[in-house]
Amino acid sequence: MAGLASWGMLGAVGAVAFWLALGFGWGSGPRIGSAHLPLLLSGLLTAVAAWGLVDTWRRRIGGTAVQWRPLIAISAAVVFFAATVERLGLVPAVLVSMVIAYLGQSERGHARFVVFAAGFAALVWLIFAKGLGLPMRAFGG
Repeated sequence: MAGLASWGMLGAVGAVAFWLALGFGWGSGPRIGSAHLPLLLSGLLTAVAAWGLVDTWRRRIGGTAVQWRPLIAISAAVVFFAATVERLGLVPAVLVSMVIAYLGQSERGHARFVVFAAGFAALVWLIFAKGLGLPMRAFGG
């Protein structure tokens, strides 16, 4: 049951993202619009989720309880990041999202997590803002 719920949620997220991406601009041949990459990624996400659903259903993993805490924590972290990245900036949004996701696990290693989260947030900012040149501020929107 846990696998079915996880794959189902992933498929639903992919399908909604695909539907939303249909509203983006298509552009023209030499100048593609903003719809192509989101459609590709959300389509792949939906396809992988469908494959996972079929595979899990085939294996029939009955009797397994859904682990709600990690499922809710990861979902909340993704929603929080999407809702706040423009207002808070990339680094705080990544850090708080990581803390929310961290609350979903039962094992704790706070010192290592703090070091990892800080390094990861800095790396994300370096890759997306500096390396790829995306217009994302590190702090504050």
